[in-house]
Amino acid sequence: MLRKATRGDMPRIFEIRRSVRENQLADTFEEYVDLAGPFVDGGNCWVWDENGDVLGEAGYDPCTGYIEVLYVDPVAEGRGVGRALLEQCCIDLCKLGHKVATLSTPAGTRAEHMYRAGGWVEVGIDAVGDLLFQKHLERKP
Repeated sequence: MLRKATRGDMPRIFEIRRSVRENQLADTFEEYVDLAGPFVDGGNCWVWDENGDVLGEAGYDPCTGYIEVLYVDPVAEGRGVGRALLEQCCIDLCKLGHKVATLSTPAGTRAEHMYRAGGWVEVGIDAVGDLLFQKHLERKP
């Protein structure tokens, strides 16, 4: 169900980003493609695909270890899609040599609760006022 994102997934990913109830981004499709295209092209973006229907996406910066995006279609919430995508990004970052992964989210969101439950630790506030979280990465045998 997890696979690397392709440019062909970008319209659906953008649709998901617009359909979420929290932390919806206001960029246009063209701005999204300019921003996300390099992550997709670099193999740093994953999607959850069920029989050709993309239900979530997550992407990371391989240089900084920052999880840039994590979005799940509201129809797939509560099924482990977000956790699986996030875990895959952490596996990739660990393989790249990162010891810590970082991400942020607005306070009071469901994402905040998911991160805390998953062992992410709040370490501060980022430049836009969102909660900043980190998780230590461990190599799995």
